Amino acid sequence: MTADPVADLKARAKPWPHGNRFEDFTVGRVFRHHWGRTLTAGDNTLFATLTLHYNPLYTNLDYARAHGYADLVVCPLLLFNTVFGLTVEDLSEDTLEALVTAYGGSPNTANLAREDAIARFSEFQKAHNSEKR
Repeated sequence: MTADPVADLKARAKPWPHGNRFEDFTVGRVFRHHWGRTLTAGDNTLFATLTLHYNPLYTNLDYARAHGYADLVVCPLLLFNTVFGLTVEDLSEDTLEALVTAYGGSPNTANLAREDAIARFSEFQKAHNSEKR
């Protein structure tokens, strides 16, 4: 051991791989994250306001219920950002799509299978592209 403990630690340190790259993923692999995040109506309203998402489904309970929803709908960008943040530890730099309807006050644990996310995104793209025509 050297007289400098920091230099000694650096000399003995070994790189530890963390996270996954695209090549590491297989169809059917499921990631179960050890922690979650409950999105509240306050989180949703603040996020929608700060990001200029003025869709009344995110901020007006009467409007959301009149359109068939049980509660305020969580802004999809807030949900995506939350899920993406929860998955960084396992998914590293890869993109994850979560196309679900979520309500404030319900826990979103981000347990998503890769092929399910891809299938949902493909369905979303087809529907979105057909609406543009």
